[in-house]
Amino acid sequence: MDQAEAERLVKLHSHWHHKFEIFPNVITPGSYNPKFLLDKLGLPADLNGKSILDIGACDGYYSAELFARGANVTALDYRPKTTSGFAIMEKVREISIPHIVSSIYDINEDIGKFDVVLLLGVIYHLPDIPSALWKLRKICKETIFIESYVEDFGTEQPMARYYEAATLYGDRTNFWAPNVPCMESMVRDCGFIIKNTHKWNDRAMIEAKANGSDLKMKLAYGTFPTANS
Repeated sequence: MDQAEAERLVKLHSHWHHKFEIFPNVITPGSYNPKFLLDKLGLPADLNGKSILDIGACDGYYSAELFARGANVTALDYRPKTTSGFAIMEKVREISIPHIVSSIYDINEDIGKFDVVLLLGVIYHLPDIPSALWKLRKICKETIFIESYVEDFGTEQPMARYYEAATLYGDRTNFWAPNVPCMESMVRDCGFIIKNTHKWNDRAMIEAKANGSDLKMKLAYGTFPTANS
């Protein structure tokens, strides 16, 4: 791989989301620079022995960066890696990262369990946020990072706005705009204990541990054992 070939491969993909240095002096023409959020995660430079699930991996920036730190990374997205920049990223960097094509609602314990789960820029695209978070509670051994678009409704009460059709940024995949208290309430009810919450502009990120009570979700989704079961 040389710079000319890296530039040629980058041009093959028509729309990059992540803007990052994919090869020395070669920057992908993405709409979003993810390094700021990677730094905000505060993960150690040495991740040897850690298993990480990157949900909504898209062009693979986070997957590649954590792979480079020694982590055993699995990427998951609803679309094949050949329709995002992920496959090109692997080719340019000459690496191979397991990539699963799946809806978040189809995740179960067959996928394995992970020390760290990344759920960055995903939940406001989900029609049923608690169901997805609860599924992740079952496969997260240690820590989950949940980052989302949020809105401020002028109250500390948990609230969320539903966006019909493409009324949020012209994107039909956007469903919900929670406020921070709403994010925190859902995370706790899904069986996580919140360690840190960070908010900046219209984004927020929660770092949580997977050792809280998920009784409410067991009741909600009919899996709580009864006297007749």
